[in-house]
Amino acid sequence: MYLPRELWFKIMQYCELNPRQLFVFALVCREWNTLTFQCLTEISHNGFGKATSFVKSVQKMTNLTSLEFGCREGAKLLRVNIPNLVNLSLIGKGRAMPVLHYGISSFTHLVTLKLDNFILQDTLVIRFSTFTNLRSLSLSNVQSNNLLLPVVARLSNLTFLDVKKACESNPDLTNQSSQLINLTELHLSGINLPPGMLESISNLTILDLAGNNDVGDLKPLFKESHVVFRVTKNQISSIPAEISVLKRLLDLDLSLNNLSVNGSRNPLRSV
Repeated sequence: MYLPRELWFKIMQYCELNPRQLFVFALVCREWNTLTFQCLTEISHNGFGKATSFVKSVQKMTNLTSLEFGCREGAKLLRVNIPNLVNLSLIGKGRAMPVLHYGISSFTHLVTLKLDNFILQDTLVIRFSTFTNLRSLSLSNVQSNNLLLPVVARLSNLTFLDVKKACESNPDLTNQSSQLINLTELHLSGINLPPGMLESISNLTILDLAGNNDVGDLKPLFKESHVVFRVTKNQISSIPAEISVLKRLLDLDLSLNNLSVNGSRNPLRSV
């Protein structure tokens, strides 16, 4: 019999005083694992002591490789040892953006890491350099300082990087970006791109620069490898003829800019 996620979640909520039962739920399948940790979020909101008791039991899951949950308490739950964990997804919850606990830096074996809606303090940002095995990193809508992107740019094994709204200022990554030699997908917004910042990233197939206000000259951004190219909301007023190099392009988004494509010399005709 099939039951919607909402009903399973409601059933699990009745077990919040029984961590052993929640522990059993988490072992059933990936879907129930996710629902269990959503339930954990509710427990942490109402009584953090119970949540801590439950998460400690996660250490007994010696074969656990993927973990996903939301938290309101600054991810203090990360003070545990999960030896085989390679995929971790945390989403900050609550009215106030939580501060992410530096304990996450101990998971140096992670391959996939998603941290959305958190405050990242300097002590944690510096430790990002220990995530040398990362292939995929999402830091969407986090509050940090100028250290974040330069540190992340040293993670040379990354193939996927999402840093939408990840910095309040405009760090210059012109030199550091050359280390992202394996990067194939980049989502970057909320900053003004310095000239030449992305020129050295030669293997990109998906480039999403939506919402940067001004990406400057488009010419250096065009790569023959691009399959997806998105520059919506960037005050672009013209399209250079060099866009014709995008022969492999399948998805082009130039919406919400100041473009005019009237006349016979429309460069999009060559794409």
